[in-house]
Formats: sequence, C-alpha cells, structure tokens
Amino acid sequence: MKYLVVKCTELSDAYECDADREPICLTDNYEKFDKYGYEIYEITPGNYFKLVKDYETSSEEGVAIYKWHNADEIEESEPDEIIAVFKGHTRNDYTKSRIKQIKSDYHFEDSVDDIYYDIRCLGAHAEEINGEWVVISEYIAGFGWRKGY
Repeated sequence: MKYLVVKCTELSDAYECDADREPICLTDNYEKFDKYGYEIYEITPGNYFKLVKDYETSSEEGVAIYKWHNADEIEESEPDEIIAVFKGHTRNDYTKSRIKQIKSDYHFEDSVDDIYYDIRCLGAHAEEINGEWVVISEYIAGFGWRKGY
C-alpha cells in the first residue's frame, strides 16, 4: 500500500482556510508521520486518494510531566527532561487523591485544590521548583509542549 503524506500548517486567516498543505512524500509506512500536523492519504488501486488520517489527530495523546532545567529559558524550546508519560490519559482522569500523590512525588508546592483546578479546567499546571519549570499537562504527539502558563 502506498500513502501520500501531506504536512499541514494551521492558518489563522480571515478567509477560513484551515491549513497550508504541502505534500512531503510517498511512502509504504507512514508511522513516523502519525502525529499532529500531517494528513495521510492512501492511494487506492484506481489511483484515487482516500483520507486515512486528518492533520488534527495523532496516534498518541495523554498526560505528561516534564521540565526545563532553567525556568528563565523556556521560550520556544523543547523541555529538557520528560519525567513521566501517561499515554491515553486525559484531564478527567485526575482526582484530588491522585493529584495529592503527584504533588508529593514531584514536589509541586501549590495546593492540591489549585493543581486540581488547573489540570481539570485548563489542561495543565506549572510551577517553578528549585529554579526549574515543571509542568504537568495534556499532550498530543507532534503538537509541541505546553509551557503551562
């Protein structure tokens, strides 16, 4: 089976176009592109294109805890360390008792209620801990890392 991979860059324009689309390659295996920002089309036996994956979907989503070692230098950079990944989890999986355990394990200082509110309502919580910027957040593979603020 052959697949056309198209890179999609979202547009925020007044003409309601959703994305700029750029064909990247033809491939037998699209696994490395199975993340946010890529559309995948199967080339059918009649040489037509069948959409297999929309650019807004990803093969992996969940909740992760990650950090930047210098809290003052996090702009437009990948985190320095991914501490824990909970694939398939959503903000709705986090109870106050689970937040209490995470707070203890990862040394968050804000109250359980504040962390719970941030995760359940905003999808992320971040704090500066010992000069490091530590975040617990929902993630979508390929979408980038949230700074949590």
